[in-house]
Amino acid sequence: MTPVLLPIKELQSTKSRLAVDLPRRAVELITVAMLKDLVECMKNVPEVDTVFVVTPDKTLANIAIGRGAEAMLIETPGLNPSLDVATRRICALGASRVLITLGDVAGALPKEVSKLFRSLDEQGGKGVVLAPSGDGGSSALLRAPADALPNRFGKNSASTHRDLVKKAGIPYTELNLPSMVVDLDRVTDVAALLENPGAKYTKQVLNGLDLERKT
Repeated sequence: MTPVLLPIKELQSTKSRLAVDLPRRAVELITVAMLKDLVECMKNVPEVDTVFVVTPDKTLANIAIGRGAEAMLIETPGLNPSLDVATRRICALGASRVLITLGDVAGALPKEVSKLFRSLDEQGGKGVVLAPSGDGGSSALLRAPADALPNRFGKNSASTHRDLVKKAGIPYTELNLPSMVVDLDRVTDVAALLENPGAKYTKQVLNGLDLERKT
């Protein structure tokens, strides 16, 4: 079993930095569009057999189910604690490896996600493969076994994950994946995302908003 975990906060509290410049309703529309883009991407990755959306939000869970994903309703506060719960659940289901991709990487492309799995195979099918974001975060983290490394997502998490890998002494590869470098956290990220060949649904929402003066 090779699942993907897509963690997303409650709809009314997602993308707080983006909400500084945009109305909450616009942020919610963007969040839903990003979810649709990521689920569609991951369902087209040959190495992935199950897409789990990890969220405390029933509305987002229902949207995920409607797009062909599984919903994992977890109300544990905090990104990493909720991912810890999700990791234990998928391990109990027999997952031998897991890919975690954050919900703001809307531009992810299936062919680039597949590169993570190929890199893992090249290092013997064990260890960690990381795709960092442009701001020092972790856009995607592939682990085998699924609990090979603690979840430490957040500010500068790429560096934190590197340090944990070094301490654990496990195989490690880092990939610069253009479609996963941009995470849509601020209005200033919009221009870069619009240049991405992916993010179909997110682009539709962004193009319907008057963001020119914001960027």
